[in-house]
Amino acid sequence: MVAVNSVAVGVCFGLAGRCTVAAAELAGACASAVDCSLNGECVGGRCLCDSAWSGSPSCDVLAFEPMSSDTGYRNTSFASWGGNAIFADGKYHLFVAQMENHCGLDNWGSNSAIIRAESADVLGPYAYAERVISAFSHNPTVRRLPNGSF
Repeated sequence: MVAVNSVAVGVCFGLAGRCTVAAAELAGACASAVDCSLNGECVGGRCLCDSAWSGSPSCDVLAFEPMSSDTGYRNTSFASWGGNAIFADGKYHLFVAQMENHCGLDNWGSNSAIIRAESADVLGPYAYAERVISAFSHNPTVRRLPNGSF
């Protein structure tokens, strides 16, 4: 553990892919907004999170609404980030940054590749179709050109 402003915070170990978190952080204890991940204010020693970041006591998890597991792109073998969908040839094509070599998102700087996934519905589910660009490439965007190509 590392002490910051007298509050213990998590220490991540990249090689093991694990993160240990101090009990004080789990309880949302704080001494300043930094201890609240800069996503809220420290009030009376506790984090008062901005509404979008109320998913954890230390304001470091987005508060998403529940969603169906049959939407979007899910690949249980590879971590992915972002996405940009287009409609062409009667289906939706989603371009996503996906981490190669079974690496987590923390290794995006050297393992991020662009893949294409397909779906009949804009909400998905999307299925992997192909790797478009190998590592290193990240945050894909797709645009239709004036000649109709992408």
